Amino acid sequence: MVSGACSGPTFESGSNSGGRATVAGTSGAGAGGTGAGGKGGGAAGRDPTAGSSGTSAGRGGAGGHAGSAGRGGSGDAGQATGGGELGGEAGVGVAGANGGCSCGPGQYCRGEQCFDCSDLSQLDFATPEQILDHPSSALRFPRPGDVPGSLFFTLGSNGEGELWYEASVAEPPGGPLGDAMTPGRSGLYYFDDPDNSGFNALFDEQDEGGRRSLRAARFVQGALASIDMAPSPLTPGDFDDYSVALAPLTGRFFWMSTRDGEPTLRTGLLGTSDADVVDVVAQGPSGTSCTLAADAPWVNDDGSLLVVSAPALDAACQPVDGGATDLYAAPVSTQTGKLLAPAIPLGSVNVSRDLTSETDAAFSSDLCTLYFASDGGSPSGFDFTLFRAARR
Repeated sequence: MVSGACSGPTFESGSNSGGRATVAGTSGAGAGGTGAGGKGGGAAGRDPTAGSSGTSAGRGGAGGHAGSAGRGGSGDAGQATGGGELGGEAGVGVAGANGGCSCGPGQYCRGEQCFDCSDLSQLDFATPEQILDHPSSALRFPRPGDVPGSLFFTLGSNGEGELWYEASVAEPPGGPLGDAMTPGRSGLYYFDDPDNSGFNALFDEQDEGGRRSLRAARFVQGALASIDMAPSPLTPGDFDDYSVALAPLTGRFFWMSTRDGEPTLRTGLLGTSDADVVDVVAQGPSGTSCTLAADAPWVNDDGSLLVVSAPALDAACQPVDGGATDLYAAPVSTQTGKLLAPAIPLGSVNVSRDLTSETDAAFSSDLCTLYFASDGGSPSGFDFTLFRAARR
């Protein structure tokens, strides 16, 4: 039985992964600001693929609060959304503040002001709460469902995984999708189907030989139907494809693949043969650029914000906390799927100690809540439970 839970790891804002993440460009707004102990970032630029250049981003202070929002970059009318450079890196310290305001649907409160959740230029979260656990199996890949409050997730992992659906997270447990005798399914990604492409769900399935391939299906009235091979560029081959995400407004996929041997993050457009590698780079405290071993991608509807998990790295680009994974966000080009600026750790949900891994992040459909899985530093490293954290 899957049940709600009342215990789990302790999450702190302003851990050594940083506090509020300032990510400019996802909604056209620039971000900069100052953090105590250092200069703030410069005005954010825009997507260079759209024909204009942006200024470079500065780093936030090493201490104190995260940098405050700066002014948006100037630009031509009709500039494509999703462009932009990332603003100042969040400083180490206490991030954000809960204000006393009453906000409407699709909004969140910060400092007695209401902000639209659709604005992803700043990402800060309240203390996460555990929402689902299981006494004998890991829970992974929480993904928003077809109605508000519903959730898809994976019970178990890889070859033993099952796809589950919660019609209401507030009233667990849910139940498995499809034939219970068909294990090996994981990471269901549901989306609205604006182009009536014939499918609205994607997931990976492991065959008897251990190979993982992506499948497409229709999720209708609480059940999966018309399960078939995923379209190109996700069609199977002599490699593993898994952990898929889709920006439905652009038809751009992000997924993990072993096409070149090692698992890498790929991107490509629906109906093409594209399978381009996406290099996810983060900037260390000393300014060093470190390439992250990204995994478990999620992308917003227009493909302008990418969230991944990856091991936390030190200034020398070496793993810390025993290689446990943290969550990172980065602005990406809606035209190429490549990063426009270094990824920023989501410090207000990451636990960078006790070998605790956070992974499989996804925003709710209204972008007001972040769902993710965490193992709480369990000795086995596989005791993942599901959490949510509200925007603030």
